[in-house]
This record gives sequence, C-alpha cells and structure tokens, in this order.
Amino acid sequence: MPDPQAGHTPDTLRPMADKPVLKVCAGVIQRRGRFLLARRAPGRQLAGFWEFPGGKLEVGETPGMCLVREFFEEFRVLVRPDRFLMRSIHVEPERTVELLVYRLQHLRGRFQLLVHDDLHWCPRGDLLTLPLAPADIPVARRLMAQTVRPPVSVDTGFSGV
Repeated sequence: MPDPQAGHTPDTLRPMADKPVLKVCAGVIQRRGRFLLARRAPGRQLAGFWEFPGGKLEVGETPGMCLVREFFEEFRVLVRPDRFLMRSIHVEPERTVELLVYRLQHLRGRFQLLVHDDLHWCPRGDLLTLPLAPADIPVARRLMAQTVRPPVSVDTGFSGV
C-alpha cells in the first residue's frame, strides 16, 4: 500500500481522473473494546449516517494535523494520531472520496456534540448493523476482521517463594 502522506502520481488516480478527488481523514478511537462512531446531524450531507469522525485534509496539513484539528473543532477533545490503519476509496457521482484512516488516542476532554447529533461506542461485532457512510463501510469491515487476542499468560516456572 502506498504511503498516504506521499501524495499520488497520475497513475494511482487514473481511474478517477474525470472526477475531483476529495482527501478526507478519519480517526478510529477504541475504548474498552468499543469504537467511537458519530452520527451526521440533520441538514448536513449524509445526515443520519454514522461515521468514523474526521474531516477534509486542508492544504499544507498532514493527516495527523488534520485529525487533531477536526476532533477539536467537532468535539473539543485532544487526540494523538497513533498509526495508519488503511486507505479507502469511494466513488460518488460528482467526486471521488479518498479516506485516510488512522488509529487515534483520546488524550483529554469530554466529547461535545458540535457538528454531529449523537455519539455511540459501538462493539466490534455491531459495526455493520448501523447505517454507515459509504466510505466508512470498508473501515468497519477491516476492524471487524481484526482478531482480538486475549492477554498472554506466560508461565515462567518461578513461584515467587
């Protein structure tokens, strides 16, 4: 998979050349085995659909900068990008959405609903039961496919006596 921060050569976007490409970043926060989803508010594009929150990548921003800005603007929380998870391409009639998805750590702040109308901490197995924004469906599938490993217990043979 190409480095999402490296940009694209004309070859990587050739199938989408007839449509503008909107670069968007999304953040995945996991807490106690549940994933944060936000529902798009009435009056907004894709109102009523659930999404992994984030927003448009502005000129001069890295994906990490974008996610820190978006989470503060939309929820008044501070996050730290952890690692790149995946890239998802969704072709719409008027444009192509390139979604860059990162794992995030929630550092501080209580979530406030400033742009969305609801938040939900969704169990892994229920991710595809909610009406997700189309570009977020591959993200939910990837998260559901990841195995959850129980903590490793190692018998060292040392009894501590």
